[in-house]
Amino acid sequence: MYSGIPRAVADLCENDDLATMIIVDSMFGFTTHKMNVRFRPNRRLSPQWKLAVEKFQQHLDYEQCFTELTSIGNWYDHLLARKSSAQLTALKEHMFRFLHLFNKNSGVTLEPCHRYSTENFGGKVVATKEW
Repeated sequence: MYSGIPRAVADLCENDDLATMIIVDSMFGFTTHKMNVRFRPNRRLSPQWKLAVEKFQQHLDYEQCFTELTSIGNWYDHLLARKSSAQLTALKEHMFRFLHLFNKNSGVTLEPCHRYSTENFGGKVVATKEW
């Protein structure tokens, strides 16, 4: 059924929601904003995803980390059944971009932010080198 949203945009939103849940949310320990208002995060796998990203910070092997992240639970098996190879490649590339935020050589990092009193939790992108 056509939802009125071009497929590429819908795929980007879905990829963004998955990548933030798996990589950012697991590292921060809270659920960040999602594009899909009905998105249901899988909090049960978060500790395992966090360990995989922490290992990535040591070895910086994107492929190895992606393989580890996608082998935790059965969420990726469900995607394999309903996504084209191009859509799966786009998800992988998007997850690599998010992993890059936790690469010590990237020049940026994500850190918790407590700037706003109305928020319980927040995050910010911080430069780690002179640009």
